[in-house]
Amino acid sequence: RLLKLLLHQPQVAWKVAELAAKAEVSVGQVSNVRRALIEREWARAETGEGFRLTQPHALLDAWRDEGSWAPSVVLRGHTLKHGRALEAVIEEVFTEVAATSKEPQVLLASHSVARRAAPYARVAGEFFYATNVGIPLLKRHLQISPTDQGENVTIFRPSDDGLWQEMMDLGPKLRGTGPIQTYLDLLSTGERGREAADHWRAEKIEPLLA
Repeated sequence: RLLKLLLHQPQVAWKVAELAAKAEVSVGQVSNVRRALIEREWARAETGEGFRLTQPHALLDAWRDEGSWAPSVVLRGHTLKHGRALEAVIEEVFTEVAATSKEPQVLLASHSVARRAAPYARVAGEFFYATNVGIPLLKRHLQISPTDQGENVTIFRPSDDGLWQEMMDLGPKLRGTGPIQTYLDLLSTGERGREAADHWRAEKIEPLLA
């Protein structure tokens, strides 16, 4: 949560208490992250103004190279819907969530986000993050049948509620994971995913870090 907030606004000097409240984590945790970033010379303390990133690219490179960002898969399945019919039922899922819940329950993820926001290498299938409420919605609307091979729907489980703090609008109804999470998820999908991640970083993340 903290690293995503810092990378989204690298020019901002954050005070510890302010960043803790924004990320909904403890002040002690922010202090530990602050100290680690400054020790690595990726951030700098600002007199009376908190601290800010000075090497956002180095931080993101280290996160990429650390390699433990593969999401947890809840379901790999198959839907017979495709093309405009598939897009319509995905929109129905988001419409139902908006009408029945105050909290987000489903997000498009990985290549599903990249395909809509910064197309590059086309990888078949739709990818989602979903809560225990969102999973049955996806199953019902997309009529998903579980499968061990040939899946065209993959549902991930959020590892942390901070996922919902970083979201992108992908149209009037659709929402997807934010730029940093999308980048990490693309990296976890093999060689084509890494190529798509590099393109995504150039198109969507570099402007944030400039």
